Amino acid sequence: MKQKISRTGLLVAAGALLGIWAALTVHTQTNSFAATAPVAGSTYLGVGKCKMCHQTAKGTTPAIYKAWSETKHGKINTGVVPIPAKATAEVTARHMTGAEKGITCEACHGPSSKHMMSKDKKGTTVDPASLDTPAKKISLCGRCHGQYSIGDQKFAAKYQVGDDLLKAEGFKLAEIEPGKKLQEMNELVKSSHFAKGVTCITCHTSHAAAPAAKSLKKPVNQLCLDCHKTTVKDMATHAPKAAADATCATCHMPKGMHTFAEPEEEKKD
Repeated sequence: MKQKISRTGLLVAAGALLGIWAALTVHTQTNSFAATAPVAGSTYLGVGKCKMCHQTAKGTTPAIYKAWSETKHGKINTGVVPIPAKATAEVTARHMTGAEKGITCEACHGPSSKHMMSKDKKGTTVDPASLDTPAKKISLCGRCHGQYSIGDQKFAAKYQVGDDLLKAEGFKLAEIEPGKKLQEMNELVKSSHFAKGVTCITCHTSHAAAPAAKSLKKPVNQLCLDCHKTTVKDMATHAPKAAADATCATCHMPKGMHTFAEPEEEKKD
């Protein structure tokens, strides 16, 4: 009898945990996304499966697991950067990939079961840089790094890699609030940079071997001058009044905002 009660208790407890898990990771939404799953029928396997092949370089397979694991995204997965204990369902969902903690490989490349099982890996995952519109590229990061609503929800639980979040039914961007976290998408979409095709992955990387600060592909001034070298020679001539340690971001991204604004002093001239 004790054994039966114990099994029943375990089943009840398991059911309760699954219910809580579903509440944290899946929201009921009335919006609809386009059916743009990267690989139809592919399912999440977890970052441990990716590690099997991507921990060391083999032929054309790069060793990117270690670099990713040292990012803030990766450290959420290992628990070095914990999800707040009293996090809301929305906050928890922003820190998950499928049912796994952290922003893992599958968050940006899509579910990987078919990738792992296929001999020909081509077309079995998504390369974010290959997404065909700036809106789809910014959606990839903006679903977490954005403040918005879809109906009565504040997270796109039904998003799949390759969807255009900005075109989701019921999607509405929140107004930019100075100092608020996770609103990079809100800032960027209103900038002239985005209008010209600049997105998060133009400047940032998720798994470079030696990324610059803020997961940039290069130091900030070098990154900016790659595009603006025809109009800006160097910092000294471009901004002679700037502090010695100033960067492009000091004036054009005040307080880290991705608005790429014209400095107030220049507006007065």
